[in-house]
Amino acid sequence: MKSIFSPQVFFLATIVSTIAAATIASPSLAQTPAVGLEFEGSRDLNVGNILDTEYVGDCPGRELSTQKARFISERVLPGENQRVVIKNVTRGLGETPYTDREYDKGRLSEGTVVKFGTSHNSQFFTVLPGENLFQYEVRRRDQPIATGSFTAVINQDRRQVERNARWFTDEVCGNTSVSKEYCADLRSRQQLKCPGGNVLQTRWDGDYDRGVRTTFRNRTNTTVHFTLDGDQYVVRPGDRVNVRRSRDFRVGFNPTCHNCTPSTDRRVTYGTRMQFRLSNGQVTLTDDRRD
Repeated sequence: MKSIFSPQVFFLATIVSTIAAATIASPSLAQTPAVGLEFEGSRDLNVGNILDTEYVGDCPGRELSTQKARFISERVLPGENQRVVIKNVTRGLGETPYTDREYDKGRLSEGTVVKFGTSHNSQFFTVLPGENLFQYEVRRRDQPIATGSFTAVINQDRRQVERNARWFTDEVCGNTSVSKEYCADLRSRQQLKCPGGNVLQTRWDGDYDRGVRTTFRNRTNTTVHFTLDGDQYVVRPGDRVNVRRSRDFRVGFNPTCHNCTPSTDRRVTYGTRMQFRLSNGQVTLTDDRRD
């Protein structure tokens, strides 16, 4: 039987079929405008990574890092006097975490710092590990101009790191509350420290059990008598007396009579360099700064 379709008709039908197929397929090529969070260091929208470090060894512990993120919307671009409020409405959170950021210039909003948690935090935008559901509202002069929602996945990257302490040596006063310039008992100290500064062990050079030395130097031209914890001491001009204590104490003396009953006293911080001096004809007891 002879075909009723000529070559011209067949060619025309092919063109029509191709156009129709393209028209039907075109909706699948359309992309939804991007909206969500751009995380620093991530090439994928709405995908972030927060490092979770477990320390083992001498200085165990755990440290959760943070990641900075910025809001983006291809449907509602940044504009003058605009802000965006983003709420994390993921199930499993307590008080709803939110962040309120400027959205008035460039391509993205002002940055926010994302951290794992379970409730609102004024310093960080709280998220849970895994998929999180967010609601947003773009405002212009406090008037809403766009709302919507999106999801983002925040991965928890776990790692284990050995963290050990190290010995450090320095010179300090036997009474660490006394500065070195006024200290009568400077000592070498070794401390086993963690990187964060936590001290695990301390070793002192010298016999710390005997107490810390405090010195009394006589810079007057007369012999000075003084009392300390009921004991009598005598220090001649130019000489000095050393005593050892592990706590502060009071020293009694007489400013006008070198061998009379003490009429005044002064509190002394143990480990300090002290000196007797003359001031307006009277003996005084003052701190003795190291030359």
